[in-house]
Amino acid sequence: MKNVWKLIIAMLIVIVVLLGMLYVIDTNRMKQNKAVLFSTWGKKYDKPTQEENKNGEDNSTEYSIEQAIQEGCFVITNDNKLYNKDKLDSFIKNTDINAKNRKEDKIKIVQYTKEGDPIITELSYQIKDETYLFKGEQVNKTTYVLKVDNTRDKLAAEDDRKIIIDEDIPGQFFGIGERKEGKTVHVELDLYAIIEYATKEAKQYKTIEVCSYSSDSERLENQSFYGTVIESNQGNIIVEPREGETIRKSADKISISLGKNSDVIYAIGTNVKVTYTGSIMETYPAQVNAINIEIKSAETSNVKDKTTEIATWVATYQILNIAESNDEDYLYLTLRKFQAEEVETVRVKKKLAKDVKSDKSYEFTFQYKVGTVEENIKSIFQNAELISIVETDKKGMDQRQDSIQ
Repeated sequence: MKNVWKLIIAMLIVIVVLLGMLYVIDTNRMKQNKAVLFSTWGKKYDKPTQEENKNGEDNSTEYSIEQAIQEGCFVITNDNKLYNKDKLDSFIKNTDINAKNRKEDKIKIVQYTKEGDPIITELSYQIKDETYLFKGEQVNKTTYVLKVDNTRDKLAAEDDRKIIIDEDIPGQFFGIGERKEGKTVHVELDLYAIIEYATKEAKQYKTIEVCSYSSDSERLENQSFYGTVIESNQGNIIVEPREGETIRKSADKISISLGKNSDVIYAIGTNVKVTYTGSIMETYPAQVNAINIEIKSAETSNVKDKTTEIATWVATYQILNIAESNDEDYLYLTLRKFQAEEVETVRVKKKLAKDVKSDKSYEFTFQYKVGTVEENIKSIFQNAELISIVETDKKGMDQRQDSIQ
């Protein structure tokens, strides 16, 4: 009888050891966003898809630049081009730690390596149901959640190709911003508070880099125009922009390669809205890199309320003088554009202009409603919103000077 009990105890010990090993293995796999072998052990866990289960990688698709742009991601290419930069500008504005009403927001950033592999970063700012006492009142806790996916980086070591998620970035301590160092602009979650840690073993918070890009990068915004299909083939169509469209100043015929849209038949006479990115190729017919083609009714195509459209505009100004304002949150800058006699003194937020210096040139980025702004310094500062100021090394005609829509 004693031998039976010894056997039962031995079996129980083996079972406990096996369960302990499985617990450790499954816990580590969940941290790496891999499929568990036995159980989630009651922990919160988003199971990866079948494609992700192999080595924790998601190889279901090659994430092309065109796809990332069309999905509204902030895209950083390996040849120094930026697409949808306004998405990042908007996210920084909405979640600004100094804003009176920070808003929930999220952004997806796709940065391509030298070899053309995408590193996908998802960042969200969330308001929790939990509250804490702040200046005598209960306020909601907030957090940034950062997810970095480098499973498509073929040159990374196999063990390093994984998805890393950080859900513990408290919004009351962190804020997002851009910092220029040399010719690199760093997008960072900065620590804005001095934290007293209970023990040395407690998690130590520090600045987190989200992504980076060259200050010389070419910023390319999505643009669109309405027109009519005048030629249609299996691989491309030719569209005549309607009267009044800005692109018509460049060409009266635009050739568009259909690519993934090649299964769609665009009959001659079809009214379309073409969204494209990048510059207009000066061939004849001219060509654009179309990322979306929408079929429109004649009424929709011919009626366009431009004052409802939000556009981004960039101009380069030399700062002639900097003066303090009576309001400590603002500065006065005296500006002049290259080859222009117009000089204006404008008031800007100090947090946007804290690093500017006299006699240097900067790219000023604005957002505005199309049709509400004239192309002069006074009008743009009165009717548009300044969202960033970035130093530029470009000289003379190489300086960026967009045209007002």
